[in-house]
Amino acid sequence: MKARKKTKNPKKKENCSIPTDQTKTRLNRYIASSGLCSRRNADQFILAGRVFVDGVLEVNPGTMITLQNVVKIDGKTIKPVEQKVYIALNKPKLVITSKSDEQGRNTVMDFLPERFLHLNPVGRLDFDSSGLVIMTNDGELANFLTHPRFSFPKTYQVRANPPFEREDVDAILGGVQIAEDVWVRADKAVLSGEVLTLTIHEGKYHHIKRMAESLGKKVCFLRRVAIGPVKIDGLLSGQWRMLTDKELLALLEKTGG
Repeated sequence: MKARKKTKNPKKKENCSIPTDQTKTRLNRYIASSGLCSRRNADQFILAGRVFVDGVLEVNPGTMITLQNVVKIDGKTIKPVEQKVYIALNKPKLVITSKSDEQGRNTVMDFLPERFLHLNPVGRLDFDSSGLVIMTNDGELANFLTHPRFSFPKTYQVRANPPFEREDVDAILGGVQIAEDVWVRADKAVLSGEVLTLTIHEGKYHHIKRMAESLGKKVCFLRRVAIGPVKIDGLLSGQWRMLTDKELLALLEKTGG
């Protein structure tokens, strides 16, 4: 059984105090996190005999519960207000962009603290590729970043065998055929040595690898370095950080949020 990786991260600012399904929290804290009242007032509700947990009167503010418990005050069910969390993760190579894997391979969840295991990876990044993955519990933003009609830009660094040449850049910018009646092009493409940095809006299956194959090349290195305004700069492989206010605002502005 694989052990969860504990990564050191100097930028771990918490903005998530809401329990996940299996995380235990004090009853008074649970009530306060619903936005109904302060923790002190929650204590008063409990001690006054107004709180029931799973149909049973509970008078101890320190009773530990989870999100699976049903909490009612004066007969009304309450739930914590889930705070939205946004994380940028530098996914290592040979890691699955999924919450679990039937084959027991490492997933992006292995690089997050337990308090963030309720988050979901946005979109996909191939098992043998590395780079930026956004993790969030904001379903609307996740849909925006992955839905084809929104065409959100993503930037990659790519190396191939044989190496890319100048004429390949022109071809990629002009458009290449990756399947019958399917032509794709990059929005931007810059060659520096053997590394091609390109930006695309579409996200077809094995998009970049198929572009390279159309030019007679095989991708040997692929790393995503940016998703719109969010960049991987400063993150080592396996590290994560919270999105900055500036990055989040830029993303939400594009969604109209």
